[in-house]
Formats: sequence, C-alpha cells, structure tokens
Amino acid sequence: MRVLLANGYELVVPAIGCSGLPARTLGDRDAMLEMAVHNSERLNGPDVDDVDGYVGDVASCIGHFKEYATLAGDDRLVGDRAKEVARLTTTATELLARTGLTCALAPLRWKVAIDL
Repeated sequence: MRVLLANGYELVVPAIGCSGLPARTLGDRDAMLEMAVHNSERLNGPDVDDVDGYVGDVASCIGHFKEYATLAGDDRLVGDRAKEVARLTTTATELLARTGLTCALAPLRWKVAIDL
C-alpha cells in the first residue's frame, strides 16, 4: 500500500472477505460461490463506484478474483458486477509493471520473495 501511495495512487480499502479459493481447493463449490457473490456485492456501491481497478498482493487470491466472471457471472443479482470485478482485478506488481514507478524506492532491509 505504501508503494502504491508513493507512486501517486489513491487507495480505497473496502471490507471484503476471502476470495473463495480455499473453499474451491477443498471442493466446496457452494461456499466458493457464496464468497464470490458476497465480494461482488461488497465491491459495488458509493465507496468503490469510481475506482479504476481492484489491486491485491496475493497472486493466488487475486487470480481467483479474476475468475469471478466465470464463477458468478451468471448470477442474476451480481453477475454484471462479478464480470466487472474480474476485468478490473490485478496484482500490485502487475499494475506497477504496466504503469511504471514514479518514485524512487529505498533499499530493503531484508531479502524477500513474492508469489506471483
């Protein structure tokens, strides 16, 4: 979040839940769909209507959000929103790689790895 802010992004942090990937992995399709529908509902409203994208940092979860069009796109209540969430979702790394950095980054104190 600090890197995005330092690069000029305005952030809105909506209250959403798990993407549903763990339920999918465990074979609980109903729970997975319930989470996809819930999150699609939460990503609709005055707090997020004007956002240009949905950004996260956990590649597996973000990848699952990107599948909401397929998972919940046919839902009669949130299908359109699920498709929009899928279309606008990206990882912070993908976003910054696409748009470029506008600020200098300081050296890290640790060596890190990121799951992409």
